[in-house]
Amino acid sequence: MTAAEHLTIGPALAGAGVLLVLLHGRGQSPDYICGQAEALFAPGVRCVVPAAPGRVWYPLRFMAPGAAGDPKLADAVAIVEAIVSDAIGQGMPPERIVVLGFSQGGCLASEFVRRHPRSYGGVAIWTGGLIGAPGTEWAVPEGLAGVPVLVTGSDCDAYIPEARTRETAAHFAAVGARVDLQLYPGRAHIVSPPEVAAVAAMITAAAG
Repeated sequence: MTAAEHLTIGPALAGAGVLLVLLHGRGQSPDYICGQAEALFAPGVRCVVPAAPGRVWYPLRFMAPGAAGDPKLADAVAIVEAIVSDAIGQGMPPERIVVLGFSQGGCLASEFVRRHPRSYGGVAIWTGGLIGAPGTEWAVPEGLAGVPVLVTGSDCDAYIPEARTRETAAHFAAVGARVDLQLYPGRAHIVSPPEVAAVAAMITAAAG
């Protein structure tokens, strides 16, 4: 994927206070996730929204055996890392970068920051979780201490089990991140207004 295939919203990087990297879900598009996150596009926020090849970041379900080692997942992580490392190379500090994903994009966001820990301004996992079969023991990375991490989900989501949502929150808390776990009883597989508001507050804090 080339930079030309990324949807960008907001000011040029040199004039931005915050970089928001926004990751869509399986079968979705940049336009769809932008519609869910429209309230986050405040002045001074540059948003980069990559498009998954074929609208799928990786083919296996995120808790399937072998999912964590799928080469397509490695490719997806590399796409996000290219965006983030390019921004850092142009002078954007990690403390002003927020990584946000929904559903499969939330799983990708969690896997990306686990593999590339930095002092991010925030990480938001909207109804997603760490990738791996039941019983997976994830490596404990250094570099996420103090990073705000929002993990959301519900007790009846059709794709992301509540147990994995809780596992994900517990893992990031164990590595020192400041975790905010939000579970919504009876909620469908959607993005809800409180989740958007929580990320808006995260972006405001990252902007300083």
